[in-house]
Amino acid sequence: MKKIIPLLIVVLLSVSAFSQVDTSVSLAFKRNRPHNPTSLEFRPPNDLVQLYDSFLLTKQANSGDYYAQHELGVRYLIGSGFPPDTAKSFFWISKAAQGKIPIALYNLGIFYNNGWGTQWNPFRAFDNFLLAAENNFPEAQFAVGIIYSEDLIVKRDLRLSYFWLKKAAVSGVKNAQKIIQDFEQKGIKTEKDLETYTEKNIQKNSNNLFQLMYIDFSVSDSHYVVNDSMVINDALRTQDSVKPGSLAEVPGAPSLFIDTLFVRKMEIEAEFGSPEALNYLGRLYENGIFFNKDIVKAAMYYIRSFRLDSILGHRLLMSLLKSNTLISMLKSASFAGNPDAKFVWSFLILNSYDTQLINSDAVRMLSENAEINHIPSIVELGTILYRGNSVKQDRERALGLWKKGEELGNNESGIRRILHAILNLEFESDDYIRIIPYLNNAVSNNSVLATVALGLCFERGLGMEINFAKASDNYRLAAIRGSIAGYESLKRIYDSVRP
Repeated sequence: MKKIIPLLIVVLLSVSAFSQVDTSVSLAFKRNRPHNPTSLEFRPPNDLVQLYDSFLLTKQANSGDYYAQHELGVRYLIGSGFPPDTAKSFFWISKAAQGKIPIALYNLGIFYNNGWGTQWNPFRAFDNFLLAAENNFPEAQFAVGIIYSEDLIVKRDLRLSYFWLKKAAVSGVKNAQKIIQDFEQKGIKTEKDLETYTEKNIQKNSNNLFQLMYIDFSVSDSHYVVNDSMVINDALRTQDSVKPGSLAEVPGAPSLFIDTLFVRKMEIEAEFGSPEALNYLGRLYENGIFFNKDIVKAAMYYIRSFRLDSILGHRLLMSLLKSNTLISMLKSASFAGNPDAKFVWSFLILNSYDTQLINSDAVRMLSENAEINHIPSIVELGTILYRGNSVKQDRERALGLWKKGEELGNNESGIRRILHAILNLEFESDDYIRIIPYLNNAVSNNSVLATVALGLCFERGLGMEINFAKASDNYRLAAIRGSIAGYESLKRIYDSVRP
């Protein structure tokens, strides 16, 4: 029995747990933004507030006053009284941190974490965060709690994660309070409770950037109930112009449908490969909201989302597959030539859910769909041929299929071709003049694959200067949305600078 293997970055929280977190979230606490705290903390003694004169502040800093050194570092960073200079800012913040001032230690961690005025080094960032946390700096305690949940810089230790997050929450850090509240809703009220808390149905496995996902249909996910608010909030989190929950939770407002413009935007983003948009559209079809009810088409959208490593997509699909109605409908609709039904049935055959037919039958149905320009089948057939799971590998044919998909207007197909070319160094340097803006546009349309591709460009210096900090930002952004490629790339880049 082949295994499903969607990525769960950590075992702590479900998709709904992080819908209200506004800043600085890790892989443990899902949010469509990378965990890179970038706001410096500054709480100088009152007497330093009077040191407006740049000369006097510099003199005070040169005399060894750690607080003056810290303020001088902040002023160089923001260009207040001095020309902006991140190198000088890093120098003075580093000097201040030598005095073991918690705020300076925390901010020095920020510099290392973002590669400001120094080389990117998340390990030195953690060292400074930990020192600040041990000196009771709440924001640092939150950062340390997050890092202990990630299994990137230090070995994951959920009890230590809870310990530091609890301390930060008690000190008033709102994000930590929200996370602790979620713990408590799950029955986790002490560090000891974490010893038995696990998520057994989801696991991670990846060999490369095109690792396919498989479902173990013998494992039940029935204990996990997906509701409409999870789907809509997941979609809203990807929208820069919408605050999480601001529309979906308005009393009396529809729980899933917002307006026609939002649905159309989701349709566009779905073709760029946004798992959140795919899940949203699938849920509309499943419930018969805005579109006519169509559980076959809903299943197709969930499968497409699942192919992009969406845990929520997996759960939505599993929920649908519990219905005997879907299974019986699939076969009759497939024999009648319904391409959506043939797509879904092919997926089930390739994942050993239906053993009446063999893999070649599934490939035949997908090929028939591709001949009539059924875009989901074109992308799917290209993906399984590229990887060679369950079928003979044929990358030349896969790339040809994705080219056809791109010509038909499917941006995900084009992004997959670009990602292949980046990985195999097929582009000339001048090509990136066109590729980078294309990827940026795809990222703005919430393509998770484009986010990984852009990370590769930053990591390898393709079309831009090498920037490990920005590469890790992109990988993390993809990983917190469930991307195996993003998570594996994030681990790789961390390992490349690991002491």
